[in-house]
Amino acid sequence: MISTPRYLLALPALLVIAVVLVYMPGLYGPFLFDDWATLPQLGASGPIHDAASFIRYVTSGTSDPTGRPLALVSFVMNARDWPADPLPFKMTNLVIHATNAVLLGALLSHLGRYLAVSPARRVQAAWFAAALWALHPFLVSTVLYVVQREAMLVATFALAALIVWLKGRDAFGRGDRRTARKLFAVAVALVGLALLCKANAVVIPLLALAIEVTLPALPEAARLDYRRLARLAIILPSAILLSALAWLAVDAVGQPPASQRDWTVVQRLLTEPSILLDYAARLWLIRPAGGAFFHDQLTAVTSALDPWRVVVPLLSCLALLALAALWRRRFPAGAVAVLFFFAGHALESTSVPLELYFEHRNYLPSALLFWPLALGITDAPYVWLRRCLPALLIAGLAWLTYTQTELWGDQATQADVWAHLQPDSPRAQSNAAGVELATGRIGPALERVDSARSRFDGEPQVAINLLDVHCVVGHVTTDDLSYTAKAFATSKRDPGVLVTHWLEDRIGGLPRPACRSLDAGALRNLIGALEHNPRVQALPGRRQDVAHLYGAIALSEGTAEDAAALFAKALSEEPTAKVALNEAALLGRAGRPDLGLRQLALLDSLPPAARPSWHDPMAWIHARILERQRYWPNEVEHLRGALLTASRQRAAALSSQGDAR
Repeated sequence: MISTPRYLLALPALLVIAVVLVYMPGLYGPFLFDDWATLPQLGASGPIHDAASFIRYVTSGTSDPTGRPLALVSFVMNARDWPADPLPFKMTNLVIHATNAVLLGALLSHLGRYLAVSPARRVQAAWFAAALWALHPFLVSTVLYVVQREAMLVATFALAALIVWLKGRDAFGRGDRRTARKLFAVAVALVGLALLCKANAVVIPLLALAIEVTLPALPEAARLDYRRLARLAIILPSAILLSALAWLAVDAVGQPPASQRDWTVVQRLLTEPSILLDYAARLWLIRPAGGAFFHDQLTAVTSALDPWRVVVPLLSCLALLALAALWRRRFPAGAVAVLFFFAGHALESTSVPLELYFEHRNYLPSALLFWPLALGITDAPYVWLRRCLPALLIAGLAWLTYTQTELWGDQATQADVWAHLQPDSPRAQSNAAGVELATGRIGPALERVDSARSRFDGEPQVAINLLDVHCVVGHVTTDDLSYTAKAFATSKRDPGVLVTHWLEDRIGGLPRPACRSLDAGALRNLIGALEHNPRVQALPGRRQDVAHLYGAIALSEGTAEDAAALFAKALSEEPTAKVALNEAALLGRAGRPDLGLRQLALLDSLPPAARPSWHDPMAWIHARILERQRYWPNEVEHLRGALLTASRQRAAALSSQGDAR
């Protein structure tokens, strides 16, 4: 038996060292974008200091039906309250990425055993391909964007599950059925853990199927038992997933866009083949792999007859899949790379109405993409080529990635570069203007928002940045307010919490706003424009936000009775303890604890909001945990007690004033 040369055993350690060194500059960057939507939950109900608060937090996820509790557990490892330092979060992401690189090397080394290659070449190709993947600049945004840890953890458990499954398959081949079944059970458990990180882990059985169809058949004696388990653990889940995606596609025919999108699912399906080819081009460096983070300038295809955005990309994808299927025995490494890539995109690049384009979707699907290249180079006829070319390719990718991680460690430069690379992206321009304003570069910020205003219509992000910058320089005009009102009223997507939070912050500065043009009247007009947006009118939560904002303005003007009536209207849209507590506390802080008590009494009189059903498993579990802990009743009683005390004190003070007169 030919053994593996000992010097090759150092390759995993060298790969980890290279990954850490290349990513080091990016660890000192800030939180970004969705980080601010997800991570503040760490302190939403106070510090996570005991078992009860820990359980509430890890079951509070709403991103998909699983709630992603295991990913939330990983965030608790970095902080137990909010705000927090981003450095520990990014360091943990880097550890996960380095771990995934090692797991990938191990998986490819195991897959190489099915090919007629020497042990040394098999190991060299495996770790060479793992290095190309781990040091690729297209993955930088996944590793250094904290919330994408969810996608990275799915990859961790997926790679581990695939390794264990292959070992179980080998055990079947040896006739060791008992060990094989145990390993299969472990692989299924790992898939379960992946699902607790993010729902796209449902593609793992399909990934296993993509590998399985390229592997040599097992001996006849083991084949029947293996097929039974494979049908249950691999083929059945894959068939269910593909059937569900097909049903979503068929059901979407003729349907309008969802509230948060300006395209239909059918238009998305027509668009995604061109995006998949773009991903592949960037992964193979046919197009620049690093660069801009934003892609909201991309528009969905509106006609199935568009040749360059529909026909050619669709036929190209189908041709690649067909060739991989036909040549899976003749060229197994190339076939498995193609099949694995498309299988990995089955959920996030088809009929689920996610955003059109995101780099992080390639983190797991691209894992096998460089293995055929590595096998080819390690089989080159010249020794100097086998030795020099891997070093050159790894060094080149490491340098490209290092330049990207430096950018991620410098927020100001990063925002400028992204805005330059994506001039047609409203998000990129808004982000750059916000960073310029925060760092005191008022002139560039002013120039950017004025330029964006002339190019983008109906974009709330651009509008609020325009007002923020113009407020600082002291000349918000009637035209600025009209542009913002139009953006709020005509946005084709649900403006969401972005506009609500911005308005709340500005109302918090009343009655003497830092920007005189944004007085109560101007803000009320902007809320009115938001209220007339059809996307806002269609959502009870957004209607609640609008009524609450009106109430907050009334409270700032000293008309507490009017504020209480508006808060009552807001509460009636979705009667929850969280909303009632917030509004009762605002009334209490404004000196009207009696009205705060009235708000809590209204909560008791209204029909409770619909409880989560088992169709949304984690929301259902979270609601039951809150009930078991009596969390909301305890919070209501605590606030009611404080308001009663304040109300008695207010009544006593009023009585004393009357006696003094």
